[in-house]
Amino acid sequence: MAIYQRATGWQIKVMRKGKKFVDFISGLDNLEKAKAIELNAIADLVKGITPRAGSLKEGTSLTLEYAFEETWAQNWQDTSLGYQTKIQQYWRSIQAYFINEKGIRRLDLIDTKAIDGYIRALRASGNKPKTVNNKILCLSSMLRLMHERGELKAMPVLHWLKVKGNSRPRYFSPEEEQEILGLADDMRFHKREINELLKDFIITLSDTGMRPWSEAKLLDTNWIVRNSMGERIIRIPREVTKTDTERELPITPRLAGVLDKHIDRLGRNGLIFKSLDYKWHCVKFWNELVRPTKGWSELEVWYCFRHTFATRLCEYDVNLKVVQTLLGHSCITQTARYAKTTDVAMQNAMNSLDRGRRNALEGSTGVYATP
Repeated sequence: MAIYQRATGWQIKVMRKGKKFVDFISGLDNLEKAKAIELNAIADLVKGITPRAGSLKEGTSLTLEYAFEETWAQNWQDTSLGYQTKIQQYWRSIQAYFINEKGIRRLDLIDTKAIDGYIRALRASGNKPKTVNNKILCLSSMLRLMHERGELKAMPVLHWLKVKGNSRPRYFSPEEEQEILGLADDMRFHKREINELLKDFIITLSDTGMRPWSEAKLLDTNWIVRNSMGERIIRIPREVTKTDTERELPITPRLAGVLDKHIDRLGRNGLIFKSLDYKWHCVKFWNELVRPTKGWSELEVWYCFRHTFATRLCEYDVNLKVVQTLLGHSCITQTARYAKTTDVAMQNAMNSLDRGRRNALEGSTGVYATP
């Protein structure tokens, strides 16, 4: 372990149990910074973490500031301006509590106890359970990214709050979907093109089940390709999906018309919904027109279109494993929670039961037996 002076700065070398960290800090006046990086590199190596050269911003690759910047660059920077604003608000909350109030600057010092304290502080200041969960999700994304990179040894346990009534249990009937599409024509925006874009967004959500803001909002015309059968599909890249796995979605005839229109407009490399803003278009439309017109509460949200997609597929007797693949879930039990039991599905189940009984009787006796 040593720090060597060079002509233009300081070279840092740390070695422990065969693992080596080497870095260089420009500026001969940055000796204290070099010493701080050396100490933090030693601490990381003791914990079995090998930091990368150039990554020890503010003294360590595990500082909250560095983790947030990396997570922002990887997950959030291409989302709508409205959503970006929310993420920045969540970060300021994390910064105020952990860094300013508690003096905790490193992710590896944030354990379950510290997170529970953060949750109590948020609740005491009037944050609703859903808002608390969103702020915890921001922190969780930072922790998960560094854990996946091997820089964080273990993830702390996160105690999510139960949201009263569940904010995402609803699905929309075909009639409700048509009503929402009709309302999109009635919304007054600064450009008429936004109304058409909003309708296309609704159709995309209904016919693909994509996550609204992390997938559908980022839909690019170059995602539209052909599969091994020559059929056109949407191939969602792995860096966009929640499970970090590439996903393919067949295209319905209705959706094909929407996509072709935008391919003609943008060519083969362009974001279809780039002009559609989360806050000023989507949320405004939902809060100012859809909810008042339909008399809906917080149970009906944009994410319900994903539940609608899953529910309709199950209603049409699609195998749950296929639904899981289309939704991109890593666990089929999660898919089962998305697919709601509808009146149509229950009636279809009873009809199937009756047909099965009749077919069994005909097959065993050769004669149809009435009950």
